[in-house]
Amino acid sequence: MPSMAAMAAIEGRQIRSTGALIALTCNETAHLLNALFPTEPGIEHVLGWSLFSRSHQANAR
Repeated sequence: MPSMAAMAAIEGRQIRSTGALIALTCNETAHLLNALFPTEPGIEHVLGWSLFSRSHQANAR
């Protein structure tokens, strides 16, 4: 069962605290979702990314 803070973060609500909270950023939301629902990339994704990265590095030279 997700914690109250996690549920508030997913729903975009702010929990009450002694100080003011700022709104969640896109990166923080992505980080929270990845922490709640971790996945590992498949081998096809890893190899595809490696080939893509290496080809762009070769073109940059």
